[in-house]
Amino acid sequence: MKIPTQSQIEPKLLLALHSLGGRSKTSEATEKVASFFPEITDADFLEKYPTTGYPIFRNRVAFSREKLKQAGLLLSDSPRGVWELSEKGKKEVALFLNDKKSELNLASVVEEENLKTEEPEASPSEILQQLDPFQFERLCGQLFEKLDFENVEVTQRSGDGGIDGRGDLILGLVRFQVVFQAKKYATGNTVGAPDVQKLAGAKQQFGAEKAVFITTSAFSRQAKEAAQNLRIELINGDRLVELLQKFKIGFVERTEYDIDPAFFKNL
Repeated sequence: MKIPTQSQIEPKLLLALHSLGGRSKTSEATEKVASFFPEITDADFLEKYPTTGYPIFRNRVAFSREKLKQAGLLLSDSPRGVWELSEKGKKEVALFLNDKKSELNLASVVEEENLKTEEPEASPSEILQQLDPFQFERLCGQLFEKLDFENVEVTQRSGDGGIDGRGDLILGLVRFQVVFQAKKYATGNTVGAPDVQKLAGAKQQFGAEKAVFITTSAFSRQAKEAAQNLRIELINGDRLVELLQKFKIGFVERTEYDIDPAFFKNL
């Protein structure tokens, strides 16, 4: 079976959480969503992206959760690892189950004929915005590994001293410790100078030789000036996408061909 698209999964995720009492752990919710697609085989459920190794179905369920959160149907302040219906989400599910018209028209979304349609492909920037902070940190860790850093570690914990990860860069016989900060900001928000200064302090605390600040958005003029003075490397959202594409992290290379009219004319 073809793995369901995100738009197909979204209403099923609402129904799954409803059947689980309105809130559930990530793994339970994902397995419940899968149960609504009986055609999915174990192989489908475990199929992974060839470049990242991340399970496709689980990834789409996670992105569906983010979209439902943005729509106000799921709580955005639930404890980590817990997904929970908001009051609006409970109302939408109740309307659907009572066969009444709901705001998102869930009844038409789950009709069989609509399951055959594919949703438009999201842009790289939109995909990055759908990641939760911990996913974004792991993504930055994978980028460090592709950049030939050794002993890469993603902290993903509180009290990490203002860094999200570290790695060793080997140049000949010299080893440099590099720390990084990963900041997922919404488009339009910028990283300011205080954030850069905080990373400089963390670099000193960890005794690192270099620090890199990675964000999904952009840096303010003051942040760029501070980074230059403090010898901090900056990677904004556009540069991040370029690097992900270059190293094929989450991107699949596609080759296109243009016809050569002159060749056929001279046959």
